[in-house]
Formats: sequence, C-alpha cells, structure tokens
Amino acid sequence: MRNKLLFTLLWAINVAVVLAFSSCAKEPPPKTIDTTTDYSIINNYTQDLFTQIHTVVQRYPSGGNNKFGCASSEASTPVDTAYPNTIVTTFDFDCTSGPTRRRRTGEITVIMNGDPFTPLTVIEFSTKDYKINNHTITANGTLTTSNEVSSDGINQFDFKITSGTIELDGKQLTWTTDLTYEFVEGKSTTGTVKDDVFLISGSIKGADRDDNSFESGIDKKLVKKLYCEWITEGAASVIPVIDGTPAFPRIVDFGNGGCDTDAFITIGFDTFSLTLPE
Repeated sequence: MRNKLLFTLLWAINVAVVLAFSSCAKEPPPKTIDTTTDYSIINNYTQDLFTQIHTVVQRYPSGGNNKFGCASSEASTPVDTAYPNTIVTTFDFDCTSGPTRRRRTGEITVIMNGDPFTPLTVIEFSTKDYKINNHTITANGTLTTSNEVSSDGINQFDFKITSGTIELDGKQLTWTTDLTYEFVEGKSTTGTVKDDVFLISGSIKGADRDDNSFESGIDKKLVKKLYCEWITEGAASVIPVIDGTPAFPRIVDFGNGGCDTDAFITIGFDTFSLTLPE
C-alpha cells in the first residue's frame, strides 16, 4: 500500500512538472507563425506601395514628370488641370532606397481622375513587373481623398487594394485592404514626403503562403513615418483560419516609435519576438 501511494505521488509530481514546463514553452504552432509572419510581410509591402503612390501624388503639382532618386515618373498630360492624367513611375534596375537599401524594379501606374487635393477625388493605381527585394508584387486599387478637410489641408485618404499578390519563395500571398490614412504631419511641405506621418486604421484580409486565410483589424492606430520603412507604433489583431477553424487572435505589437524591425506577437498569455521584413 505504501509503495502504491508513493508511486501515485511521484506520478502526480511528474505530471505537474511536465505541465509547468509546457506552460512556460514559447514555441507557438508553426502555422501560427507562418500566418502572422505573412501578415507582417503583406502589411509592410502595403505601406511601401502607399508610400510610392503618395510620393507621386505629392509631387504631382509640379507637372507629374519627376526624377526622384533612381525612380522617374512621366505624366500623359503635362497640364495639372487636365484629367484623367496617367502617371507611370518606373524604377530603374536594382533601384535602392531606405536604411536597408530596399530594392525595387518595375512600374507603378497612377491614374489621376481629378485634383488629388480635392475631396472625394479617386486615384486608381496598378503595378506592372513590380518587385521589392526580388519579390513580385501585383496590386490594383484606389486612393480616395477624404471629404473631411482640416484647416491645414486634406485630413485623410482611403486606401483600398482590391486584389494583391506577393510571390514569396515559390509560393503566393494574396490580400485586400480597407485602410484609412490620417495625415497628421507634413501636409504643408508638398515638395517632400520624408516628413509626412500618417495614423492608419482599418483592416487587411488575405491568405498566407499555405493558403490559410486570415483577417486582421487595427486595435491601436498604426504610425507610418514615411522616412522609415516599417510601422513604428500601434497594434493589430490577426485571426488565422487553421485547418478550417478560426484561431484565437494573434496581437502584433509594432513597438513604441523606433524605426526598426522589432515587433512582438502575443497569443493568450505568451509573447514571441517577430522580425519585420526588410
């Protein structure tokens, strides 16, 4: 009897130890990391596309024909008041910019259907043979000027990608966006975009490289400083669908203002490091 009680006690202690170590484990399921990592790639390249399109829009008052860095834009109509006006921005072979020297090639076409600084103007955009760091990106959508105007100019833009794909390691990511960019800094300096800062709200939906779908919403407005290649602040919830079943939200925290690749994923009570893509 004594031996039996001792065996039972040792078994209970062993189970408790195993459970304790299991609860401390910081390795989430691979599919969770894949989906959340792919969301971070999609979000990052969404911000890159917005930056390139916003750059064209901000430089448009000078006529639409510009050379900025190793990229150049050419307008179909040189007069600003003639609409629609198609502006094609071409990135030279291995065009690089930013702190990581992000490489771009291909074209982004912007169709101006009106003055970009007039409320409710719709700007269409599309890509052709466009690559970032050798990842082919196809995107079509619209940038709409808000009808909310502050005393110092346009207050926000609605940015919708209606169909987007990213070729990644022989697989494909797909996504759509319904985002709002609130223009909070840099509105008065139309000749440059480096001082422009936006607060982002809205949602992104898509599928990861293994065709697992996800939905995401912004819990705390994301801060996009255009001189930085990454989101610097804010948080988003990502809900992946794994084997047909929606999982618990994965909270992605983009940090507290630093221009870096450091972010975190929280799943329940566990937090993991996430490195944002370059």
